[in-house]
Amino acid sequence: MIKKYLGKFNAVSLSHELMKANIQPGQIWVDATCGNGYDTAFLAEAVTACGHVFAFDVQTAACEATEARAKQAGFKHISIFNDSHENTVKYITEQIDGAVFNLGYLPGAARKITTKPKSTKKAVKSIMGLLKCTGFICITAYVSHPGGRREYRAVMRMMRKKSMSGYQTIVFDEKPEKNPSPKVLFLQKQVDF
Repeated sequence: MIKKYLGKFNAVSLSHELMKANIQPGQIWVDATCGNGYDTAFLAEAVTACGHVFAFDVQTAACEATEARAKQAGFKHISIFNDSHENTVKYITEQIDGAVFNLGYLPGAARKITTKPKSTKKAVKSIMGLLKCTGFICITAYVSHPGGRREYRAVMRMMRKKSMSGYQTIVFDEKPEKNPSPKVLFLQKQVDF
């Protein structure tokens, strides 16, 4: 595992740059926490109409916002599920090219509803099982809300386990300051020889 400390960076922009460098038209992607639909729309545009995006969120408002954004953009190659990201394998049977997570709470909604360590770890493990060779998962962990740092640490512990061999992990982080900044984790499945 490589840990890099960077200067100031925008977590969403960084995750989009990492994905943009790897996404191709026709691919299949998962937005594990669709929120207000920005990542879902970003993925849908990148994979084009010959690809597909599966989007998940436990909050009905998030799914509705994502659906409205998709409709406005004219995207028909998106499937939205009002369910936890831990249940992705109930809906997806084919291999996927990648997934994106934004851990935390829905911006503009009650901060009481957040992603949780147990369901997030289950979701990441499940999605890892669906990844094609060289497929990857990009996780943005917001650590400033209650429980956020605990969830981030739980995901990091999982990534450090021996069972993670066969994956390359890169963590993008800022130097610690008073207000904890988001962390961006990039997990890529290595090619089997």
